[in-house]
Amino acid sequence: MKRDFELIKKILLKTEENPSPSNWIELTIDGSSDKEVYYHVKLLRDAGLLSAVDLTTSNGFCWLPRSLTWEGHNFLDNARNDTVWKKSLKLVKEKGGSVSFNVFQNLLQNQATKLFEGL
Repeated sequence: MKRDFELIKKILLKTEENPSPSNWIELTIDGSSDKEVYYHVKLLRDAGLLSAVDLTTSNGFCWLPRSLTWEGHNFLDNARNDTVWKKSLKLVKEKGGSVSFNVFQNLLQNQATKLFEGL
């Protein structure tokens, strides 16, 4: 399964809305299967952006988020701005369409920083 930056952003936004970070969140995201969402929640946990719980059983794979980490909030703060997000995605597509998560985070950071240049 391929990593999907748009899905990552949606998961982080929905997780941020959770009023009780001690409980896991059952996510439904239009256009994505449960399996895709669970896989990306696990990736986000592995990357240190989410606190999540593994509810996988013999009946199936299942990862649900609880809350954002400090790094998750930082990433989302840069990703939340549509101008920053779209410019970063556009740069990735122009340069070949695929980059590591660290490179994408750096692009977001650079685009966010540019918004404040000259102030």
